[in-house]
Amino acid sequence: MKMPLQTSASKMILGVVVLCVAGYFASRAYHIEKGGLAQKEMAQVPDLFRLARSSKVVDRKRAIQLQQDYDAIFAKVLARHPELVPDWKSIPDEENGFLQWLNFCDQLRSENSSVHPALPLTDEINKMIRGVDDWNGKVMASYLTENSEMLEEITRIGLMPEQSTHQISVDRWSFMSANVAKQSAELLFAASRLAAESGDGDRSLKYVQAAIGLGRHHIQVETPTLTGATISILVHLTALDTTMKHVLPALELDQQDLEIWHNTLKPTFDQSYASTIRGEFWASIRGMVIPAIANNSGLFKGEPVKDTDALYDVMAEAYIQAADRAERSSQAELWLQQDKSPWLPKIQETLSPAAQNVYECMLIGLDIYGKGWARAEARDRQYAAAFAIMEGQDPPVDLIMEKPFVYDEVTRTLSMPDDPALEGLEIKPIKLP
Repeated sequence: MKMPLQTSASKMILGVVVLCVAGYFASRAYHIEKGGLAQKEMAQVPDLFRLARSSKVVDRKRAIQLQQDYDAIFAKVLARHPELVPDWKSIPDEENGFLQWLNFCDQLRSENSSVHPALPLTDEINKMIRGVDDWNGKVMASYLTENSEMLEEITRIGLMPEQSTHQISVDRWSFMSANVAKQSAELLFAASRLAAESGDGDRSLKYVQAAIGLGRHHIQVETPTLTGATISILVHLTALDTTMKHVLPALELDQQDLEIWHNTLKPTFDQSYASTIRGEFWASIRGMVIPAIANNSGLFKGEPVKDTDALYDVMAEAYIQAADRAERSSQAELWLQQDKSPWLPKIQETLSPAAQNVYECMLIGLDIYGKGWARAEARDRQYAAAFAIMEGQDPPVDLIMEKPFVYDEVTRTLSMPDDPALEGLEIKPIKLP
C-alpha cells in the first residue's frame, strides 16, 4: 500500500510548532498594525536585500553605506550591553556550513531571478513531499536522479560539521526563508527512504544526517534566530517521525545500528532557547528596528521615535532577562511548573509613547514561542524513550515529569506520562516499528 511521505501524525507534530511560531509573529504583526506601521510606510525603509542585489552600482553603494550606518548604531548598543555579544567561532568560509547554505540560497535566487529562493520542484514532487499525494518511490527516484547535482550539493552542505554567523552581515540572515530548508530536508528524507527500501542502510543514514545538519546550521550558530530555531525544530521532528515510520521498518538493524541511529537523531536544539533569544535580539534590533527608526519619517503613527538610546537599552535588558530565565530552566520544566511570571520587564514610563509601541511590537509573544519549544523538548524525550524500548530496555522514566512513559506492548504505542500538566502540549502517542 502506498503511504504519504508525511502522515497525518507528522503533520500534526509540525503543525503545533508552526502554530506557536505563527502566534509569535502574528502577535508582533498585530501590534505593528495597531501601532500604525503601515505597509506603504514600510516601503519608505530602504530594502537592503534588493539594493545589495541590484544591477545598478549606485544601489549597491547605497546598500553598503546603509549597512555601515546601521552597524555603527548597533555597535554602540552592544558596547553598553556586552552580555549580548556571543563568543564568535573562527571558521574558514569554505568550512562554514551556514555560509555555504546562504550561498546556495543566493544561487537559487539568481537562477530564478527572484528575491525568494526556491527549489526546482515539479508539482508532483511538491505534492508528494507535502503529503498531499501518496508516496511513489519510482517517481521520486526519477526526480532525484535528474536533479542529482542539487541533491549532492544539499547533502554536502548538510554534512558540514561547522557553522557560524561571524562576519556575515545581519541583513543576510536576520530573516530567512524556511521553505527552502524545509523542502531540502524533505528531499533528503525521501532519498533516505529510497535507500532504506533498497537495503542500503549506510546511504539512508547519510541523508538523514545531512538533513539534521541543515537544521543544526540554523540553530548552532552564535546568533540563532526564532526563524532559524523553527527550521531546526521542524527538521528534527520530521526526521524522528519519518525515520520511525518509513526508514527503520525497511532496514534490518542490530543493536549497534540502532544506537547509531539514536545518536544521529539526538536534538540539535537542546538547551538552545537562551542563545536563540539573544540571537533574536540581533535579528530584531539590528535587522528591523534600527533600519526602521534610522529612516523614520513618520514611519510609526504618532511622533517619530526620538529616545532611541533609551529604547535600545530597555529592549536589550528585556532580551537579557528573558534569556537568563530560559537559561535557568528548560522550557519543559517551566511548562510543568506552570510558571506564569512575566517574561519581560514592565515598560518604563520614561519611554515615549512611540518607543513603547516599538517595544511591544518587537517583544510580544516570547512566551508563546516558549510553549512550542516545550512541546518539541517533550516530543524528543518521547522518541528517546521509544529508542530505549527498541534497544531492549524497559519503558524509562521521563526525567522532567519523573513519571514513566506508558507503553502498550500489544499496539506497540508509546505515550507520554499520564499527567494533567501535559494536556496543553497535545503530544500524541508514537507507534514503534
